[in-house]
Amino acid sequence: MSNMGHCRFENTFGDLQDCANALANEDKKELNEYEQEYYDLLIEKCIEIAEDFGYKVGKQCNVEEY
Repeated sequence: MSNMGHCRFENTFGDLQDCANALANEDKKELNEYEQEYYDLLIEKCIEIAEDFGYKVGKQCNVEEY
């Protein structure tokens, strides 16, 4: 379900925080193939957003290495 415009960022932040916690505490190899794909896509999107707003993001490894 999509977020209403007036609370889109507030709602998404909570979901993103939940995902960040999962990234920090879960082993990608234990996720199913579908979730592994979105694990990578989420990281790539976060990097893209940061770079679009002028942040320099260093990549320590290729997500395909996991």
